[in-house]
Amino acid sequence: MKKIITSLVLSSLLAPVHSKVTITDIQSAISCNAGISTRYWFKALTDTFGKHDYVEGGAAWFKVSEEMYGSKTSHVFVSITKYHHFVGVLFKDPPDKIAQAIKTSRSFPTNVFETNGHWVGADSRLIMWHKQKHAKVFCSGGGNM
Repeated sequence: MKKIITSLVLSSLLAPVHSKVTITDIQSAISCNAGISTRYWFKALTDTFGKHDYVEGGAAWFKVSEEMYGSKTSHVFVSITKYHHFVGVLFKDPPDKIAQAIKTSRSFPTNVFETNGHWVGADSRLIMWHKQKHAKVFCSGGGNM
């Protein structure tokens, strides 16, 4: 019995610890604050929100009901291909409203520049239309699967 208990304690200490991802974590990721590890994000989003809602555009989309930059969000998405690395958020408001909110935000603000129907943050985040209805904001960058 003592061996079993010792074995269980050791295995729990050696097991990787995964905590739930927060809205602040997601906001940091879409602000391009670090390289994007899609393997990490897929696991973290699954641990936090459960199985993804659907797959589209090379990404797994997780249903969420949070608020960020003063707007309701509907999904967080992460790439699932080995060729692209991105994490993003789908908002219920249009991109111009989100771009303005990002400029003046207390959490991860940046200058935002409009170009050819989309917006680019000074920190490299992209803000664009999603199906001509809502804004999607994402960071696309280096990382690993």
